[in-house]
Amino acid sequence: MCLRGGQRLHSPALIADGNHARVDGLVSLGVVASAVVVSLGAPIGDPIIGLLITLVILKITWDSWRTVSTSDPGQDTGARPQTQ
Repeated sequence: MCLRGGQRLHSPALIADGNHARVDGLVSLGVVASAVVVSLGAPIGDPIIGLLITLVILKITWDSWRTVSTSDPGQDTGARPQTQ
């Protein structure tokens, strides 16, 4: 939700927050996958899945950094206050 809202509002902070939420979900899935693989008798799966999770975190971190660092802090977001 934050990611789509951030893109719609052109908000680098919301986009970065959406990416962070996405990583949290992927890490949780990775932990479950790792537990399943190890319980099936393949202990090598744990470090391999750990490395994959690390790569995903690094990529999302890089993307979020680029999004936030390349935006103009004073840019017009297109959001307008509602008047009644």
